[in-house]
Amino acid sequence: MTTTEFTDSNGSSWRFDPGTQLWSRWDGSNWITAGKTPPPGYAVAAPLGSPFPQDHAAARAAAQAAKAHAKALRPWYKKKRYWALGIIAVIVIIIVATTAGGGGKSPTSADGTASSATTGGATTTTTAGNPGLGQPALDGDFAFTVHSVTCGITHMGTSTFGTTAPAGTQWCVAHMTVANDKSESKDYFAGNQKAIDTQGRQLSADTKVILLTSGPGSVLSTTLNPGVSITVQVPYRLPSTAHVKQLVLHDSAFSGGVTVDVG
Repeated sequence: MTTTEFTDSNGSSWRFDPGTQLWSRWDGSNWITAGKTPPPGYAVAAPLGSPFPQDHAAARAAAQAAKAHAKALRPWYKKKRYWALGIIAVIVIIIVATTAGGGGKSPTSADGTASSATTGGATTTTTAGNPGLGQPALDGDFAFTVHSVTCGITHMGTSTFGTTAPAGTQWCVAHMTVANDKSESKDYFAGNQKAIDTQGRQLSADTKVILLTSGPGSVLSTTLNPGVSITVQVPYRLPSTAHVKQLVLHDSAFSGGVTVDVG
């Protein structure tokens, strides 16, 4: 076996005997046995099976190799790259599911034909088959039947409790029957009923005017029990040069609504 010699920072000479696994120090005339502890400044002991301790560079390389080997032997679920891939996969699944299920429902007419009406001045888009005047239009618990829409009205209410339309405006009043054709009671609100003019603009019901009018059709809100129907008048104020083209009727503020062609 080869004997290893080493000189420390103080100039002392050391020798390692691989046979006895002992270090000896030269005192100037003799080698004095110092034991198994390496001299100051020498690298850590060699790995098991080595004939003598390694130098510092070899020991560091061996430690790095051992660390890499242990890392390679880790179970897959402890490796960071697999966790990262799993998180990315979950995010992709969520995005796909949200995109696939995010489409809104278009209002549906009595025969199930889809239609829609946009607000803010956008053009109204409808599909052939919308119910018209005198035809049932279903939305949720209600069945609507629009009988007529009268435009060009400039005064609403009585002479004592009434109001006059400002110059350049008019009211169009929709006359319709609302029936509850389901098995539970449902509240009707005039404010849920919308109109679309000839330019595709959405109009809200003029609920304040309903309070000024009298008669059986002046209904702001009421509860309809199953099998019960009422006749209502819903006014809309719009420019004198326009008229109502469609009504979008709802059984609640959150329903899809049903589009009825009236002009």
